Amino acid sequence: MGTSASRAAAPDIEERESLLGGSSAATLGSLKAKLGLGKREPPPEPPCPCLPELSYTMRFGGFVFCFLLGCLVSFTSMSSFAGVLLGHPGPFAFKYSLGNLLSLFSYCFLVGPKAQCAGMFAPQRRVSTLAYLGSLAATLTSVLYLRSFIITLCCIVLQAVAMVYYAMSYIPYGHTMLNRMIGIAFGM
Repeated sequence: MGTSASRAAAPDIEERESLLGGSSAATLGSLKAKLGLGKREPPPEPPCPCLPELSYTMRFGGFVFCFLLGCLVSFTSMSSFAGVLLGHPGPFAFKYSLGNLLSLFSYCFLVGPKAQCAGMFAPQRRVSTLAYLGSLAATLTSVLYLRSFIITLCCIVLQAVAMVYYAMSYIPYGHTMLNRMIGIAFGM
């Protein structure tokens, strides 16, 4: 009888040891993982091959820097606004356009240039993107090459309108809302 009792107790002890050992192994494994000593998962794919070595924190920092620099340049363009009224729109238009370009392209740090372009030229915002980029190009061309007051002034106004239209393309039903507001404002 004593032999069968010891045999019955033996599997129970082995079970307990395997459970304790298993739980100890699991605890050790999780501790290794927390310390970075366990299996490492491959790093996530970079958003763009031209930014392969940048961590997410670095990309976010690049985005913030470019976006804030663009806002700063656009804001400082207001110091040149008096020149527009006096017939010299060049400095204002150049700073304003450069600030808009910096702010626009700052998103490339977050998602990469390919995804940025894919989002900009998606079917629902293709027209607004082309209008915005075209107005930016027209403003810079009129400032740097044509040097015409009237053309530059028209391009500045066109750029501001195109920027609002482009921004509204990122808001659900933004274009519909903008069209209704314009209809109400002009009695259409």
